[in-house]
Amino acid sequence: GRSNAYAIRNAIRVAKQGIEHDILGQIQQAMVMNQAVALENVE
Repeated sequence: GRSNAYAIRNAIRVAKQGIEHDILGQIQQAMVMNQAVALENVE
């Protein structure tokens, strides 16, 4: 019924947030790696 549809929608929203968080984490990691490489290249 209605509660089931609500639970499914809620689960999808949580999954999307988790995926977005994971992608943002990977982007941040890549930026940190790029900064480390750039600092090494300066020397």
